[in-house]
Amino acid sequence: MESWIGSQIANEALMLPDTQPNIGIWAKLLLFGSAALLLLLHLFEPNTVGLWPQVFYNSLHVPVFGIVALSIYAATAARVKWNFRKRVLITFAAVFALSILSEAAQIPGPRDASMQDLVSDWLGATAALLFALAFNSGGQVRRRIKFVAAFAGTAVLIFALSSLIVVSVAYAERSYQHPVLVSFSARFGHYFRRTQHASLVVLRDEKYGQFTGQITLNEGAWPGIIFHDIWPDWRDYSALLVEFQLDGDKLLDVNIRIHDQDHRLGDQPYDDRFNKAIRLLPGHNTLLIPLEEIRDAPAKRKMDLSQIDEIVIFGTRNEAGRVFQLLEIRLQ
Repeated sequence: MESWIGSQIANEALMLPDTQPNIGIWAKLLLFGSAALLLLLHLFEPNTVGLWPQVFYNSLHVPVFGIVALSIYAATAARVKWNFRKRVLITFAAVFALSILSEAAQIPGPRDASMQDLVSDWLGATAALLFALAFNSGGQVRRRIKFVAAFAGTAVLIFALSSLIVVSVAYAERSYQHPVLVSFSARFGHYFRRTQHASLVVLRDEKYGQFTGQITLNEGAWPGIIFHDIWPDWRDYSALLVEFQLDGDKLLDVNIRIHDQDHRLGDQPYDDRFNKAIRLLPGHNTLLIPLEEIRDAPAKRKMDLSQIDEIVIFGTRNEAGRVFQLLEIRLQ
């Protein structure tokens, strides 16, 4: 049944102009559905906590505007004097205008207009029209053209969804490597870390036979490194192990903070998370933190060990210019 409906939509969208004098039922359904999807995409703002949900939500522009383009193209079949090329140009002009209006309408509200969303809109429309051409079951389109259209549509779709694909692979790697939470040898680990008034250089440590992160604390408030979207479920473990390396002969004071998703969604007071001051000694340093201590850290509740969100390691303005290496963070 689904394949028959898809065939009817493609046939109606690609019907020769002299055989389609009125807008058919499938074109009307597409127009109604695409209008509803546009409203939903514009008005509904999900509570996206985490990198993957946010990338997924942004990627919805691709299929939504693909359906919009297909519905507009199907509706133009009623214009008997419009040939294939003119209908495609009219479709892209309409998609261009709708995408601009959709982004402009977000400016007064809490959301921001995005060039990335505009590009996703246009790529989604392009892929949809190419697939409609490729899967047309009528005899108006040669097989060679169908094959080229299918290949091109697939390429455009993969490119349009490339961010979602790569982030999904990064999450799969994150799942594979746990109970290691932070490893600088991870191919996609950079998707889950960012610096704050600090610089990071990934080095290969010949002594320990692994990659390490060399962190330089710069001028600014609370310089350090943030690890977000880490493996969230810590309930099956008893401790958190953090390994440092400090060169030279001077001590270094840094801090580690850990919070869960409830903290991120709330008012984020200082006493609603785990905070610990650490004094690093020259050489190799191993920090072992019982998970009970992390769980009991918030003043008015228990931290949710199934939804840990971030680990932050940072210094103060007084430590600007200091350098240390972070080897690994893992659960035990």
